[in-house]
Amino acid sequence: MTYMAIGESNWVISRSRRGTGYATASARVRVPEGSRPSRHSIRPVNRTINRGGIAARSGGEPRGRGVVGRFRGLPDGCGVGFNGCVRYIEGVASRKDPLRLAIHVGVYVALFYATAFLFGGLLVWLGGYMAGLTGATLLSAVFANWLALRIYEDRHLVETGLWLNRSSAENLVLGLAGGIGTAALVLVPALLVGAAHFTPTPADHPTVGTIIFVSILLAAGSVGEELFFRGYGFQELLVVMGPWATVVPVGVIFALLHGSNPGATWFSTANTAGFGILFGYAYLRSRDLWLPIGLHFGWNFTLPLFGVSVSGLRMKVTGYEMSWTAGSLWSGGEYGPEASVLTSVVLIALFVYLRKAPIRRQVSPLTDPPAGSEACEATPSSPS
Repeated sequence: MTYMAIGESNWVISRSRRGTGYATASARVRVPEGSRPSRHSIRPVNRTINRGGIAARSGGEPRGRGVVGRFRGLPDGCGVGFNGCVRYIEGVASRKDPLRLAIHVGVYVALFYATAFLFGGLLVWLGGYMAGLTGATLLSAVFANWLALRIYEDRHLVETGLWLNRSSAENLVLGLAGGIGTAALVLVPALLVGAAHFTPTPADHPTVGTIIFVSILLAAGSVGEELFFRGYGFQELLVVMGPWATVVPVGVIFALLHGSNPGATWFSTANTAGFGILFGYAYLRSRDLWLPIGLHFGWNFTLPLFGVSVSGLRMKVTGYEMSWTAGSLWSGGEYGPEASVLTSVVLIALFVYLRKAPIRRQVSPLTDPPAGSEACEATPSSPS
């Protein structure tokens, strides 16, 4: 954490959520490595601002104690207090009225389901059940986030956490490694100890095109689900409800909506809730969507390569399937490994991985600064 030194000043400096302001000030800023400078990526660095450089907002308000000046380019949570220091607050951003929150989240969810209702049937007719359902999910998530952000925040879709920068790429790679590694930990030991083996499926005729198509399908599904479940609505709840009061209930809802998949059981629902909670935790660590998208896609992509079902859905891409000699408690039965006790154990390993991995935390304009500690460094007042 770094601070901004000032002279004698009784001003409070802040930035509105929409990024508008009443005055401008020049200052040196620190930009995260690999990122382009923007009003959302800058950090406070030692700056010197004199009283003469601060302009009062229009409207006839007098200069002096208690007047608030707003500045373009200053990050959320950076303010100059009456004690002559700059604070960067690590905690949830400004609290919102619960009724307003309920309306925002309710409209967001309604937009998603209305879009799915309007276009789902058409997409299924055009592309078949799996492709149509996946396309409807992605389209609905994109539209709901885009319109909610425009209506309530005057922001762009990428500000849900879809920035294209070096930190995003690194988080995506970490997510993919976590998802693929988790699936391998569930399936490889069973093959090594003889609890399962590969069986040819001659009726299947997989091609390279099939593998590419299934990969695109799974990627689109992962992006669509993470954008809906960890996008605008999730982030608005996070601001007001706090981390775990948001992450756990949303993870449970994520699991319940998978309860209608073929072969779903109470055990599969519990494990899917565990994944949903960990995907939410991944967002907390990174404040972008690339880490949970990587985890989600890495897991979903690996299961078909081993010839097992993904959430009850069988995808034939290799010409082999994984046949189990152990019971359904270990294999997950028709639903696949997500209903397996092995997955329950490996979820703990995934949590440890997310705790220890060198995740690059980004700046979220919707949720930063998170509530918590504040630190100030006062500077002596200059003579008037």
